[in-house]
Amino acid sequence: MKTRYLRHTLFLVCAIGGLSGASPAFSEDNIERSCNAHYAVRVSYTETVAGHRVSNLVMLTMSNYGFSARRGCGRTVPDRCRKRALEAIKQCMVAHANSPATMPAACTSNGVNNYRITNLEKAVQETVCSHVSAPQHRFNLPDIYRVSLTGYSSGEDCYSDSLSGQDDLGSFKVVSCPPR
Repeated sequence: MKTRYLRHTLFLVCAIGGLSGASPAFSEDNIERSCNAHYAVRVSYTETVAGHRVSNLVMLTMSNYGFSARRGCGRTVPDRCRKRALEAIKQCMVAHANSPATMPAACTSNGVNNYRITNLEKAVQETVCSHVSAPQHRFNLPDIYRVSLTGYSSGEDCYSDSLSGQDDLGSFKVVSCPPR
């Protein structure tokens, strides 16, 4: 009688544990993967060098503002985790490019980590102006620059059809630097 009682009790404990999701095997079957991201700025301008007008295109990486996204999924589908992380990155970047003066909620939720840009427009201006005010730019540079913004993702298998490693966020704005 005692053996039969123990068998039924053990069966009930296993059945209830398995249905409730409290089983340790459930949490062991979930994993997380992350992807990294940063912005890059393409700056086009015309300068006068030795009496000649020269057009320039410079790519500046905003590496001080790198961030990441981390998302979870089942152990057998790690690429699904990365795809979710990439989607969170893209939503953040597109939302902030569309409304550059304020940090969107998409950049503080959905697995996005370490996003430090409050005002994207100001961050782009600081990046461009610090580059053109560097000592090696002693030419007669303009005060206004055409700027376009690109988002990049990186990490193990952190590329998808939607990002392809980069996502052109379109022409951002004309940046005006303070006088040097």
